[in-house]
Amino acid sequence: MRRRPGDRDQLRFTLTCEAGMNDGSAFPFVMLGLGLLGLHDLGASGLRWVLVDVLWATLAGIAIGAVSGFALAHVGRKLRGSPPAHKLMDDFLGLGLVGVVYGVSVLAGAWGFLAVFFAAVALRQTELKFAGAHATPENDPEPTVSGGSLIFKEHLERLSEVMLILLIGGTLFLDSWSWRAAGLALFLFAVARPVSVFVGLLGTRTSWPIRGMAGWFGVRGIGSLYYLMYAIQHGVPEDLALDLIQLTLIAVSLSILVHGTSVKPLMSRFWRHRRHLPADR
Repeated sequence: MRRRPGDRDQLRFTLTCEAGMNDGSAFPFVMLGLGLLGLHDLGASGLRWVLVDVLWATLAGIAIGAVSGFALAHVGRKLRGSPPAHKLMDDFLGLGLVGVVYGVSVLAGAWGFLAVFFAAVALRQTELKFAGAHATPENDPEPTVSGGSLIFKEHLERLSEVMLILLIGGTLFLDSWSWRAAGLALFLFAVARPVSVFVGLLGTRTSWPIRGMAGWFGVRGIGSLYYLMYAIQHGVPEDLALDLIQLTLIAVSLSILVHGTSVKPLMSRFWRHRRHLPADR
């Protein structure tokens, strides 16, 4: 993931964008699954699902996020530039943006994860425009909300992930493991993830080493826990819920183990390869 506002590393940028779009675009398929189980109204021939859950919720989420990020960038710039200049608490402005955007999206029936992602993109791009830094900068030319909250947000994210990992470890027992769950995880790691990344990057100028790294990393699936709990709260039968919990927890646990242990050797090899490339690549 991106480590600072001016981070120009293409691999981290690709994984960051993929993570945001992945979590943001999964909700329609969750609703489709609930509808096929009879727990959500899909409408005649799935028409309601297409119009409401796909088109409306997606477009509304994008619009709410883009407008909110654009508005916060303008407010922050005005407050900093108006006498007397205000010292803004960028960390909490960033968190406030997340909360407000997600809340408005829920009220509007839009997808909150998608809205938050586009709010962050709109905020950052608007601030870069104000700073006259359309070309990706090495560092922020002036204080910004997105720049100030990035490191703070990263610390919160890491702490929350550690907490979730500890909770996952505490819920697993020896009888939780099965070849069926391990087979699903293997399919996700070796087939579903790489194929989806390669298809998504078709037509781009992304190098093959970066495609390979993006296709391997980024699974973990912490967001899957949210969707799992959402489905359970909407009435998934108990037997199916227990089965889904087992499959999800095993997949997340194996991802933490496999990708966590492989990240250092693979990244070392990746950077050695990058150092031997021409400077313009």
